[in-house]
Amino acid sequence: REMEAKFNFYDLYGYLLPGIICVAILAVPLALAGVPLPAIQLGEALILLALAYVIGHLLNAWARPLFVMEWIKEGAARYSPSEFLLRPGGPFTPEERARLLRAAKIPGDRIEPPVALTRQEASQVFGSARAQAVSGESSRNFEQYQGMYAFMQGIGAGALYGCAASFATVAAQKMAPSA
Repeated sequence: REMEAKFNFYDLYGYLLPGIICVAILAVPLALAGVPLPAIQLGEALILLALAYVIGHLLNAWARPLFVMEWIKEGAARYSPSEFLLRPGGPFTPEERARLLRAAKIPGDRIEPPVALTRQEASQVFGSARAQAVSGESSRNFEQYQGMYAFMQGIGAGALYGCAASFATVAAQKMAPSA
């Protein structure tokens, strides 16, 4: 995938910054406990950045199941966002819907007369639209939106993990018998 071929906006916002924030949150209990934090030279800073980048990847993988999409309910039916948008009578005109489905190579009998798509078909249409967006002139904007989405997920996951680890560290110190 082109997005992962070079260090870019997604890497910066999706992995590196959440990793840096998580590392910083993990250092807070040490600083509060009076543990002197070491002075960092350039070599150690680069190693710390690489570690933060790896932690950012872990946070991203951990955050995806935490921040799942909302299901849209309409009466007794439950839709994924793609299914909801692509349902007959949805926000797209019949012509727009048909054009999207044809571009995703959905069989013609699923287009006319309009029938509800399966979850797999809706996902296929979404994937086709995503591929078009990434390959077009607006691919940088698309990459930035995806990076910001991953950033928000990573910040949430990093804050949850960092605060839980910090709380555990402080609790362990408080419960340890004093010498």
